[in-house]
Amino acid sequence: MNKIKTDNIRPEILIIIAAICWGFVGVFSRALGELGLSVLQIAFSRSFVTLVGITIINLVINREYFKIKLKDLPLFLGTGIISIALFYLFYFYTIQETTMSVAAILLYTSPCFVVILSALIFKEKITKKTIIALIISIIGSVLTTGIIGSTVKFSAGGIFTGILSGFFFALYSIFGSMILKKYKANTMIFYSFLFASLFLLPLCHPIQYVDKLISSPITLIFALGIGLISTLIPYLLYSMGLSRMKASKASIISFVEPLAATVFGILLFGEKLTLQNSLGICLIFIATLFLNSKSKKKNKEVRKQVQLKHSNT
Repeated sequence: MNKIKTDNIRPEILIIIAAICWGFVGVFSRALGELGLSVLQIAFSRSFVTLVGITIINLVINREYFKIKLKDLPLFLGTGIISIALFYLFYFYTIQETTMSVAAILLYTSPCFVVILSALIFKEKITKKTIIALIISIIGSVLTTGIIGSTVKFSAGGIFTGILSGFFFALYSIFGSMILKKYKANTMIFYSFLFASLFLLPLCHPIQYVDKLISSPITLIFALGIGLISTLIPYLLYSMGLSRMKASKASIISFVEPLAATVFGILLFGEKLTLQNSLGICLIFIATLFLNSKSKKKNKEVRKQVQLKHSNT
């Protein structure tokens, strides 16, 4: 069912929609924090609600999605514990030790790691186009988050964990590329979030967490929102897009997330759109278009193939 619905959609579009959904996570996390949930409980909400959601989807669509080979278990442990659970822990710790802006910038070192790891593991070529798009995206992300000119708190521990969050987030694309050669996105997401949930459960004070959800229906609604809208849907779309394109390219396109987060902040929380924000948004948009533009040489090759096809018919 996944394949039927997404085959006609360009993988770049799937990644962009996923990034927009991820950009909405700040809305839910801010609300849940104000309602009394700790960062670990918010992280567990994302993971567990996603697990429940993907379990229901797989039961309805195809129960074959639950089947995996025992030898591939380490890959799913990698995406679940390393790429999701540890990423959440280090990212939220970075937010506590620095600021949202600093944490976002450090998180988006992840495409750099993806480009390097993809070259080492998958032998992907690091082209001039990739490097230029990456640099433009990083500059755009820095401007979009408004970190320049602001009073930013720096902490050595926070900077270190921020870089680690970027590294572990990058590994989702790496592990994911390996898994998606053998399994559907639904299978990867189910087992990844199963192991992530099991890892985070004892850390989130589960009894206290359940009490908070039971005593406040609005908390439960926002927990469902962060799990379904900002986690399950984007991870499904990102994984589907990743299965049809290079990990490095997918990672760079995901720079749309800080752009989306900024726009949501302006629309929903009345945050001001500065010249710096506007310039950053434009740069990220330009980088995405540039990365997905075809070279003149490639266009000529495509035209030749079309002409040959017509001449043979």
